[in-house]
Amino acid sequence: DEGEEDIELPRGASTQSPQSPVDGKMGLIALCLPLLEESREILRESAPCSVPEEEHRWLGGSAYNLGVTLHRCGACEQAARVLELACEEMRVWCGSKEGRMVEVNLLEKQCVLASYQKESSLFSKALDTLVLATSTAVSSRLLEDPQGRCGLVRQWAGVRIAALESGVKEVEERTFMSALKPLKGIPLSTVSSCLEAELREYKEWECDGGVVRVVEELMEVYRCEGRVLDRTRMLTEQAILNRKKGDRHAVEFFTDIIGILESLKKSEKSHSDVLANQLATAHFWKAVCMYDQLMERCGKIVSPSSTPPPPPTSPNEITMVESEEQLCLAPEEGKVLLSTDSMMRCLEVAVDYWHTMSRTVAQNLKGGGGDVSHDWTMFELMTVSSYMCVVQHRPLVAIKVLAALIQTYEAIPSPSLQAHYHNALALKARLLSGCGVPAEVAECHLEPASELKAHSSSPASSAGRTRRALVSATLHAKLSLAGIKLSNDELDGCRSLLTEVLSHPHLSSSYPSSYVLQARAKLLAASLLQHRPPSPLLTPEQVLDQMETSPTSLLHPHFSLTPLELAMDALRLLQGVVSGDAHKKGEEAQKRASVEVRGWELCEGLMEALKMVANVHWLCGMVREAYHYAREGLKLARSKALRYWTITFYLILVKVLVIKGNLPVARCFLCQAGQLFDPLLSPNSPAEVFHRVAQSCPTHLKQCTDFLSAVMHLREEEEQDVGGATPPLVTPQDLLHLSTTTSSSLDSKLSQLCGDKAVPSLKLPCQFSIASPSHVRVELEVALLQARAFSRAGDAGKCLGVCRQTFGQLKKEAHRRADPGYWLLAARLYATAGACVVVAKETKARVKLTKQDDAMGYFLMAFQLCFPFSSVLLLRETCLWLGSCMAETTPLLAAHFLSFGMQLTLTHQAVYSIGQKLRKHNTTGTTDVIATLQQDDGTADATPAMKARQSFPPLHTMPPVAYTRLALDSLPLSWTLCTLAVDPGERYLLVMRAGREHEPLLVRILLPEQNIPEAHQQCLMSSKDSLAIRDKKKWWAVRRELDTSLETLCGDLEDSWLGHWKCMLVGKAPEDRTSVVERVCERLKQGVDRKWVELLVETWGCLSQEEVYLLLGEVADDPLTAAQKKQAYSAMEDLLSSDITPSYHPMVLVAGHTLQCLPWESIPVLRERSVCRMPSLAFVVAHRHMLGHDGCGLVNPLNTFYVLNPEKNLPKTEKCFEWFTKEPGWEGLVGEEPNNSVLKAALEQHQLYIYCGHGSGGKYLSVDQLHLVHCKAASVLMGCSSGRLAVHGNADPTGVVLQYLISGCPAIVANLWDVTDEDIDRYCECLLDNWLSGSDELLLKHTSSARSVCKLKYLIGASPVVYGIPVCTSK
Repeated sequence: DEGEEDIELPRGASTQSPQSPVDGKMGLIALCLPLLEESREILRESAPCSVPEEEHRWLGGSAYNLGVTLHRCGACEQAARVLELACEEMRVWCGSKEGRMVEVNLLEKQCVLASYQKESSLFSKALDTLVLATSTAVSSRLLEDPQGRCGLVRQWAGVRIAALESGVKEVEERTFMSALKPLKGIPLSTVSSCLEAELREYKEWECDGGVVRVVEELMEVYRCEGRVLDRTRMLTEQAILNRKKGDRHAVEFFTDIIGILESLKKSEKSHSDVLANQLATAHFWKAVCMYDQLMERCGKIVSPSSTPPPPPTSPNEITMVESEEQLCLAPEEGKVLLSTDSMMRCLEVAVDYWHTMSRTVAQNLKGGGGDVSHDWTMFELMTVSSYMCVVQHRPLVAIKVLAALIQTYEAIPSPSLQAHYHNALALKARLLSGCGVPAEVAECHLEPASELKAHSSSPASSAGRTRRALVSATLHAKLSLAGIKLSNDELDGCRSLLTEVLSHPHLSSSYPSSYVLQARAKLLAASLLQHRPPSPLLTPEQVLDQMETSPTSLLHPHFSLTPLELAMDALRLLQGVVSGDAHKKGEEAQKRASVEVRGWELCEGLMEALKMVANVHWLCGMVREAYHYAREGLKLARSKALRYWTITFYLILVKVLVIKGNLPVARCFLCQAGQLFDPLLSPNSPAEVFHRVAQSCPTHLKQCTDFLSAVMHLREEEEQDVGGATPPLVTPQDLLHLSTTTSSSLDSKLSQLCGDKAVPSLKLPCQFSIASPSHVRVELEVALLQARAFSRAGDAGKCLGVCRQTFGQLKKEAHRRADPGYWLLAARLYATAGACVVVAKETKARVKLTKQDDAMGYFLMAFQLCFPFSSVLLLRETCLWLGSCMAETTPLLAAHFLSFGMQLTLTHQAVYSIGQKLRKHNTTGTTDVIATLQQDDGTADATPAMKARQSFPPLHTMPPVAYTRLALDSLPLSWTLCTLAVDPGERYLLVMRAGREHEPLLVRILLPEQNIPEAHQQCLMSSKDSLAIRDKKKWWAVRRELDTSLETLCGDLEDSWLGHWKCMLVGKAPEDRTSVVERVCERLKQGVDRKWVELLVETWGCLSQEEVYLLLGEVADDPLTAAQKKQAYSAMEDLLSSDITPSYHPMVLVAGHTLQCLPWESIPVLRERSVCRMPSLAFVVAHRHMLGHDGCGLVNPLNTFYVLNPEKNLPKTEKCFEWFTKEPGWEGLVGEEPNNSVLKAALEQHQLYIYCGHGSGGKYLSVDQLHLVHCKAASVLMGCSSGRLAVHGNADPTGVVLQYLISGCPAIVANLWDVTDEDIDRYCECLLDNWLSGSDELLLKHTSSARSVCKLKYLIGASPVVYGIPVCTSK
């Protein structure tokens, strides 16, 4: 202690007392460092004879202990410096004596020093130390030990990898060869073994910079040894590196390598299995390089967008012209996609080599003669090959390579390979099931997975990487088994397995593998929900009995997800994994280059998800979204050069475009798909070409039949469009023959594969039929095509004959089939038969009808088969037919079907949109999915949004009739609901009037020849053309003439279409008229049902005396005399005021998709009355739940937001409404374009939103952004066509105002067509002045009265209408 002051401390050392034990220890260690240096100098300066040798050992040992202590304290650099001194002293003591080196573990200490130097980023010194360690290993003969040698090489590679990642250039050339070169007497075999070990390390860590130099040195070593086969293997490694660098000659390089190997094979100088593996590897990498070139030629890789579909370029429309040009294949691109066959042939050669050698490899491994670590590359490449074959849709090749891979895995008892083994089992079983192999055969391949039940019960997060992979493989196997059970129509078994998988803790972790599993499970759950449980078909009477179940509440007892929500969740999960967003915590780096395997797996998952999402949107009638996701799938398939998937998405686009009525573009896309099958194949090809193409690749059986089916359906639509028929080159019989021949060809090919004794693990019977399910479906589609062809030709007898013959087969299949596609075809066939019977009866055709030819019965059969698939177009058509058939006999049932069939697409959109808001960002959970599968009766949170979602009728089960009664009874007593629709035969106008405590009234009115909707469209087109007139007088003359034409058209709409039934559209009287009804019924003496008397009394004043007589004559049970009619009229005339006073009780109008464009509010009987529009009865109920209160919506005028002239090109409008800026409590923008956040806040935080600009303002807040808004503001959209609903083909109408309703907007005032600024400004100013001037003012009252201020009272005044429920101003 006394001498401590004389010691000079190192620079930076503190002389203060330590503040902690660690600081104190470091201080003492700092005092020791100069003592060590001084001790070493003393030993060096002293003569060897005067210092004992043990002093070196003592100093080295003390320094080593000090260095380890320093490292523990975190002083890595000082530790490395001290250990360097320790190793140097130890090496001096050891000299060249082997025994001393072993005694002090010099090699181990040098390796520890190298690791410390690596931690300190002293990479060059670390390699120098390892050079000395290598010399020590040689001297102590430890380099001859494979385990010791591999450890030394592994450490060398680790230092080099860290240096290269840190950008240290001086170590690029320093391979382990630089440590061996100074040493003498090392055999070349040892050198090559060391370099091979180093190469494996670099490859495991994907360090290409380390691989390059090692490969070059190994090639030189093998050249010196004369090992041609090994040198060729290094050539392969070099070619792989060149491929990664983007070498365009990589294919030629591999071709040369294959040539060398083929010559060696002929000379038979090398071991056959090793040579076969190298040949397989070379062919595999050649195929990969060919695929790289195909991808490069196809253009830049584009992944599907993770955002919702972009808004249309014009309001409510999809512009197909630009999309068509972008989606059509260039001639060169078509050749590229067709050339994938040559790439797949090269891959098949590799598979054949692996398949041939799998038995020998398995035997060698079982006998202990194989090296598992060395064979890992082969296993990995075989796995990648299987996924490549799956994505390229070569299932037979994939099954072949998987069988060989499984056979090899079974010979290896290594636990680390169990996960790969079970993944291969799961994939093979899934492929076999997809090929049509009997389910029990495919299921037997998953028997080994049952042994892993114990693994799958423990949380994956607490396990290591190997354990987690094993759990993931087990869950994949169970999902495959669930899929097999679903394909075998074992729905309960599938549901049970899905629930088990979704309940597993592994799916709640944040690993990418968990998200992929969850996505697969959700896709399977979506498919399960679309399957009809196998059960006998119900008779029409049983269907009605089942629908008579009486729910006690409008709200469903449990929250359940729809197939659309599940499919969208799955797609988002996969997109998140691809983009890396879902990888929150980070999974350990995959050493064995599994990135490519995962890439192919994700590619297949994305394709399947995009296909399902597009198809589900198509079934729901959401053509815009279906088109978007099919287009995204097509882009991805083309960028990945996937021919099968390109054809698949083209066929989906064809289906979507046919619905939209865009037949020319549909034919164009169908031609594109045909040319990808074969350059000679097109929709106009003869049947022989189809058969040749299908037989050339029988695994594309379903796609071939889908293509041929699309050809015939498109021709059917084109014939209806042009009104003529052309002789078809391909008939339905050709489709049936194609299915038969390709089925037998596929059977033969798979049977050949199964009969190969080299693949015993396939476990398939010798004889089986794998295409029977799809063949039965084709038979049904052929029957449908034939029936529809006979129906179009007017031959009802033959049409019904085909249908009757098929119905018998359907009843046999009902108890064992759940395939949604099959039963949708069956539903279409029943609907075709029903329509044929209706037409035959109405036209009095000479057709012999049997007892079973009951139109209503056929439609009821079609209706039950529409569920749970929810095909919107078919369901809407069936419901309209049922409403028409039941109108006169069972009004409540007719009203039920008519109400249910209205705006089904919008119902799907609303359920999905509300679900998004309820779940917010929690779309990666599994609780809701499990609840959906188990149909739990748990009560959900009673929020307005939840009530709104649950109040919609069930979309995937037959809705009970009592739902309609409960829905009507939930309306305010003053409201009346009127539904207008045209039956599918376009012969009758269906008018339904209903309300609370009143039985629905439903009438069928025979439509006149005058086509009013067409005349209305012509008038609007002329109005649009007139805006281009520059001469002022001519402009006004033309506009006034159009105004008169539109007024006449409104009169014709009332007189010729409605006639005396116009009273059905009139709301209730403001006073109670029950006593009048009683008096009139007494005078009629029970000759007329009371409900019709109530109608006349409630709407008194809107019908003339003659019209009243006509109505009474139609509804009377028995013919009424003129005196009876006069007495009834006189009673009403005496008891009611003769003044025609408009009713101020609101009418809620629901117009069908072809009638919604007409100005019903401006027909004479409704011109001064309160009318608002809603899409359906279900929407009225849900909307009231969404608002969270009963009765009318309330609007506070002092909480208003406005957007005035945002594009700065409506100066008159801006001047007219400049008073907006002076109103108290009003906020807004004038002459400024709002952004998304501003409008979102305006709709969510204010009670009134006014937009005075062009269009609906959709350019500032898109349709998809509206879905996420909780809108509270009643809206006034005074732009051109802001309330127009566009109809494309057979799809339901779409428009911005409907999206406002979905978002919860109470009411929207919008224009049905284009308007001029000054006249619509007058209307808007009058409306706002009168409505907002007082309290309790009903909006509907003033929207009708404000029409009179327009100069063009019909051309402009009839354009504004109200969507939503009645709202009034609050006090």
